[in-house]
Amino acid sequence: EVGGSEAGITYDKTVQEVEVTVEKVSATELKATSSKEAKDLVFTNKYTPAGATSVTLGAKKVLEGKNLEAGKYSFVLKEGDKELETVTNAADGSVTFSPISYNESQVGTHKYTISEVAGSETGITYDKTVQEVEVTVEKVSATELKATASKEAKDLVFTNTYTPAGATSVTLGAKKVLEGKDLEAGKYSFELKKEDGSVVETVKNAADGTVTFSPISYDESQVGTHKYTISEVAGSEAGITYDKTVQEVEVTVEKVSATELKATASKEAKDL
Repeated sequence: EVGGSEAGITYDKTVQEVEVTVEKVSATELKATSSKEAKDLVFTNKYTPAGATSVTLGAKKVLEGKNLEAGKYSFVLKEGDKELETVTNAADGSVTFSPISYNESQVGTHKYTISEVAGSETGITYDKTVQEVEVTVEKVSATELKATASKEAKDLVFTNTYTPAGATSVTLGAKKVLEGKDLEAGKYSFELKKEDGSVVETVKNAADGTVTFSPISYDESQVGTHKYTISEVAGSEAGITYDKTVQEVEVTVEKVSATELKATASKEAKDL
């Protein structure tokens, strides 16, 4: 057999020998006889599929305001709309899902999302971020696959904020819409300002268009109305006409009981 280069194939190097005997059986007739029939001259190639590979995805949990405890917060791993697994955090904040295995038929790119399951713990503002991670599966040799995640667990951070009793908080945000092409995460910046014009925070949009500022905390001395503006920072991206709108939002802080404050925003992020 002529050796080829097909991936995963071990070629048969056997050299088969066959003899043909030619004899004169009469004055006018010759006879040729082969020592072996075709069915007996077998060449066997062996296909060895690439071995399976796996990758372990995860995230990092941060809790601001008090010590983090193991198993307090849950996280879900999805592929598209399909939930693959839900796990809880370790005491050190690590979040680790079970290894995902891939075989040769799964060579290519696989997209996943990781998000925190919103709970109901008193005083906790849950992180609503949806983290995206891709796993690239490639065949690095005839018998070996390699799976590589686009982000490490330590880079996929979910931060919850604990607000102790006697204080309250509100999370302001907005919605980014891009007409004419697909919106990408982190492409546009937004400023949250106080009534006096001082900048509270600047953040970027998520891939789904959400713009989320850090929670703003208030104590009893801040009961009343607080006025803010949200505006987009004009950039220089070619072909983009930036929205110059200045959105106004008020936060009303009220004392609803001796030990409880309540902060209410006049507009939701989806309406800004």
